[in-house]
Amino acid sequence: MELLSPGPRSWIGGPAARGWMTSSPATVERRARSPEPGAKAAARRGPWPAARRAAERAEVEAIVAEIDRLQIRELSYEGMRGPLALARDRVLMPMRARALRKHRAAPPELAPLYNARLDDVATWVGTMASEASIAEARRALDTSLDGLEARLRGGASYLVGDAYSLADLMATVLCARLLALGIADLSAYPALLDHYGRMKARPNFPKGDIVESLDRRRLLRIIAPFVLPRLLTIVLLVTALIVLLSRAF
Repeated sequence: MELLSPGPRSWIGGPAARGWMTSSPATVERRARSPEPGAKAAARRGPWPAARRAAERAEVEAIVAEIDRLQIRELSYEGMRGPLALARDRVLMPMRARALRKHRAAPPELAPLYNARLDDVATWVGTMASEASIAEARRALDTSLDGLEARLRGGASYLVGDAYSLADLMATVLCARLLALGIADLSAYPALLDHYGRMKARPNFPKGDIVESLDRRRLLRIIAPFVLPRLLTIVLLVTALIVLLSRAF
């Protein structure tokens, strides 16, 4: 089984996504290791020719890099409307920036990393505010989905070669998020949807903590630590104001 290490950054993991999306790619990769018919057959055949192995590895790396570049995060948050959009702009984004600035102070050697994350948040916000940027992000997503569909059209079991790879893992998490948020209509990609179904049937899929639909209880666990302290502060302030007014009159 050919499983490659993830790139330096991935939208499918890390603090921004871990709360409700999935574990890091490396963690999911470790959990996903299980015997596959394709892998067993490859083991029986012995080592691949070096040229073929290098070519397939390059294909896997290209697919992983392409999916990693997709602006799924921006497309996810851009779809918020009404109170959710207000909470995103007035609470979530400023809170994220404040937390990064706070942690940037210690230890000092990590300051460049936190500065990069702050720049990333600014870029993220700018992309969501730009209709042209969002349109380009959607075009990139459509192009990527078209490419994955083309690879699987004709009955291919895996995206690259005849064994499970990190490319299949990345495509699985991508499909799960698109389905959970309704960002794209995967019914237009039957081969990719069928591939997703096969990946879900893998025995270790449940261990990946891959979210396929919005769970109110899960969302509540994420939102509660941010909302409850502020709600309590408001209640206390209102209570104190009522007490002061009652004494005054």
